[in-house]
Amino acid sequence: MPTAGFLPPHLLERIGGLDLIARTVVQGFVAGTHRSPHRGAGEEFARHRPYQQGDEVRHIDWKLFGRTDRLYVRE
Repeated sequence: MPTAGFLPPHLLERIGGLDLIARTVVQGFVAGTHRSPHRGAGEEFARHRPYQQGDEVRHIDWKLFGRTDRLYVRE
């Protein structure tokens, strides 16, 4: 994206080497060119791991819980 006209030249020189970090993730923007910051947010199942306090309840595999009486989350 061209920066000409948005910022004065002296400011562009001072910030030229800075890295920008996004506060939020935009879903679907430039798909496939970057890694997701959210592990397990995709649709492919990777593995089970034991539930830990603080894990999201929606990731619990309730069918596996029914078979084992132990909580596991899907990653």
